[in-house]
Formats: sequence, structure tokens, C-alpha cells
Amino acid sequence: MTRRDLLALSSSSADDDDVVMPSSETGVVEDVDDHAASNNNLRIAVCITGQIARLEVGSKVQNLFQSLDQQTDVLDLFVSLEENTAGTAHYNNKPKYDSVCGVADNHAVYNAFFPWLRKMRNFTENDDDASFLINPNLPRYQKKLKSFTRAQINARTTNNIRQFRHSRWCAQAMEERESRHGFHYDGFVRIRDTSIVLKPFRFPAQLLQPSKRVSNITTLGSRIEPTVALRKCMSWGGYNDKTVVGNRLALDAALRGSLEGYYLSPKVQERRKLWNPEQLLKTVLDEAGVRAILDNDLLPFVDSRCSRDGGTPCLSQSWKDCHVSSPWNWEIRVCDDDEMEGATGKCPWDCPKKKQKPQQQHHDDEKLIKDQEMRAAFLKSPVVAAAYLVTAADARRLGVTAADIFAQRGWLSALTPQMASTIGLTWRALRDMGMTRDQVLASGIPVRKWDTILGGDNELREVYHLQGGRRYWYW
Repeated sequence: MTRRDLLALSSSSADDDDVVMPSSETGVVEDVDDHAASNNNLRIAVCITGQIARLEVGSKVQNLFQSLDQQTDVLDLFVSLEENTAGTAHYNNKPKYDSVCGVADNHAVYNAFFPWLRKMRNFTENDDDASFLINPNLPRYQKKLKSFTRAQINARTTNNIRQFRHSRWCAQAMEERESRHGFHYDGFVRIRDTSIVLKPFRFPAQLLQPSKRVSNITTLGSRIEPTVALRKCMSWGGYNDKTVVGNRLALDAALRGSLEGYYLSPKVQERRKLWNPEQLLKTVLDEAGVRAILDNDLLPFVDSRCSRDGGTPCLSQSWKDCHVSSPWNWEIRVCDDDEMEGATGKCPWDCPKKKQKPQQQHHDDEKLIKDQEMRAAFLKSPVVAAAYLVTAADARRLGVTAADIFAQRGWLSALTPQMASTIGLTWRALRDMGMTRDQVLASGIPVRKWDTILGGDNELREVYHLQGGRRYWYW
């Protein structure tokens, strides 16, 4: 008998209070201990937030839940979605095509996620708690453009608070289930309605491993510290808040922190120039001492939007949300330029096919000039490289090769062991730059002296032997 069959049996009785069919009044509450047998001893809670009209289902089932099923002993889903009475969706940055491409209603959500669903709540515009006060201590929050009116700013802020409310509700539901069943989750995943899971998700092991940065005197070892994994793009001076994955110690700060911190966090209230949810998330995580790992490939979740055809989503272009490395095992096309445009018909300034803002172009020009100066400093001599703090790693990034170094008159003769150590020049660094045996022999510097200069850490494993009165060496 399958896991779905067991759940179906448990929900077939009218007297069974563990499973409540979805309704606009009660949402869905499940507390069936139905977890498949596993030797993983890993308990993970998943939270999906957003709006029913935008909820994508297929990739989440295949690449998130079915994948986590193989890794966990407990996998519980909590869903907090908003249902617009008009059947449409809210947007802060309204796309050109805002047709509904999510599921039809909460019954469809229930049917799609039935094996894992523990609790679902639908918020509507008419809920008593749908309105929140705007925090007057943050006068610049959501004042993205000078042309924004106070009404526009308040509307954008209210939409953010809606998102924060969903995450906080998930945290409360997770903690309620922990208390009821007497256990703690090991980690959590919070994703949005529009997230596409491009390949099977594996819960990051580094979130559950003891940190060497935190010493636990009682155990004479290291212990786990509050840690989250986030995507490394679209951070706007803070942290990308579209996907948050973390261990249990980071749950409260990551899921409750944005809403509660918006009103109550001392650090947030001090940052009067804070102006977006990304900066808010970073502030509350920093205040709670939560470490952040920024790695796109750990999190194969990418935002999507409705295509012009309606009913099906397309993947946001990489300038809008960072993509993960291929191969992907979920078939979806990337939105074209027309579908990426906003409702006004104008492509945002950072759209790659449009001209950059002057200040952005100025920043890129400055970076190019700095890179050119660093490359020139490294090639001039090891003394200059050390003075400019340009390392061998910098040189490799800037395209410096071993041939460039060996071609500079006086470069190698000025190299001392101390200088080599300062700029990080080792046998391995030179090998990575393409150093050949002939270059070393032609340098005029004895191989034994090379060992002295480069610290004796010859990873090329030179072997000396005498043969016919001549000395040979190789790696």
C-alpha cells in the first residue's frame, strides 16, 4: 500500500479529525503520522507562500518533494496562500502579461500536495488581519523612485507585509506541530508560489554540520550555528529573499524575522534609510547572529512569470533572477524580451539589451580600469605586486600566464621567499598559470633554488637523479 493510499484511508472517515478538507473558512489541517520509513533521520519542513493565482505545482512535486522524500524521515508541508476575490494576482512590479497561470483553487492545492500537506491557510483581502500599519520609523521603505506617491509606497509596503505574514504563519504552524508531536525539525525550506525547481533539490549538508567558527566548551568541539542558504543575486543591498533554506536554529529569524522585525527590531528601527525587503531580511538575520551561505547551485529555484499564452509559466531571464548550472531536468522555456517587459511596455534599465544607467556604466568602467592597473602591477615586478597587494590568485583571474611572468626581464631575479609568500606565488600557482618545464630550465635559476623561493612546497614532485653524469628532473 502506498503512502497516498494510507492517507486516503485516513481521510475517508467522517469522524477523523486529523484530516480536514480544504475550505475558505478553515484552510487545511492535517496531523497524520504518515512518514515513510527511512534511515535518514532527517526532518524537514517546507513552506510555500504567495498567491493561488500564481502557484506553480509540477516542478515542486517532482524536484522538491519527491527528491526530499528520498532524503528524509519526516517531510511536512505548510502552505500559506492568498486568494484574491477577483481571481487575479497582486504585483509590486506588474508584468506585461498578468494572466492567471496558477492552480484553480485550494482544492487543487490540496490534491497536488496531498501526501505531504500538513496545514494550509488561505488569506483573503477581507481577512481581519489583512491590513497592517505602515511603520513611520522607516520613511524610505519602498520609496524606490522619487516619482512614487505616498499611496504607491503604502501599497507596495502592504504587499510586502502580506508576504511577511505568510512566512510568519508557516513558522507558527511548524512550531505548533513540533510541540504537538514532541520533536524538532532539522531544517526548513521556504519558497514562493512562482518558484520553478529546475533540478532535484538536495538539502545542503553544510547547514547541518558543526561550524568550526563556534566553539562549544562543554563538548570540547564545535557545534551547529544558525545558518541559512540564500541565492547570490538580486540582493539590492541585502539578501535575496525569494528562497530561504536553513537549519532549525535559523527558523525564527528567517521566517518570523521580517514581519516582527519590521515593527520591533531595534536594528531595523535604527536603519531609517532601509528601503526594501532584501535589506530588511539581512538586518534581522545579522541581528540574530544567523550566518548566510550565498550559493546559487545549492538552491535550484528560479522565479517564473506567466507567458503571453496564459496558463503556463516561463522562466525569468537571468538578469531578473539568477539561474542555476545545467543540466536541468525540468522542461521550461525562458521568457522572451516581450514577456519580461512590465505593464508599461518599457524594459527595466538593467534589461541586458537596453542601455545601462550612467552610474552603472561608470561603475563598470572603474572596475575595468582597476583590473588593468592590477594586471600591470603584477607584471611589473614582484615588489610592485606586493606593494599593490596583488596576489597570484588575482593575476590568474586577470589572465596573467606563466609566459607573461617569464618574459619580464628582472621579474624572477627580484623574487625572494618572503616576496613569494606575500603574493601567494607557489609551485601550484605557477602550474595553474601554465608554467612548463622548459620555462623553468630556461630561467637560469637552479631547481633547488626554486624550492627555496617557493617555500619548498613543490607540488610538482620534482625527482632528481644522476644519469650519465647529467642531472635530470621531471614532474
